[in-house]
Amino acid sequence: MVENEFTDALKALDADGGELHLSPDGAAKLSAGGVEMTFVVPASSPQTVYCRAEVAPLEGLDENALAPTLLEGCFMWQATGGGTLSVRDGRVYLTDRREARFFADADALAGYVESFAETVRLWRERMETFRISGGKEAK
Repeated sequence: MVENEFTDALKALDADGGELHLSPDGAAKLSAGGVEMTFVVPASSPQTVYCRAEVAPLEGLDENALAPTLLEGCFMWQATGGGTLSVRDGRVYLTDRREARFFADADALAGYVESFAETVRLWRERMETFRISGGKEAK
């Protein structure tokens, strides 16, 4: 079992009376404001914490127009809060990497969760501007 500042903060996070832990594969799921996040601490790098959330599926969007916006978002982490946008299997994801010490306590983790969820929600809204309606681009 990995022990670091993140796992300590995770255990201390208010989880409706329960204690949160990493699963045997080093992952934990947290939700905030309609965004489900998966945190992973790889066994090969126990001081590294990855957070990933699905932003939205590409279905119904003008992918050719959206692609430059996603790339722009990754350039110097504009509007991604330090995370990286990626596309896999027809879905857009936001992934972030932090050192475990970034999560000094449960309050730091809770603040990060809220901030990351807000970034995902903002990207969901932004992606909707690329929705194709009636055969025409919404943008």
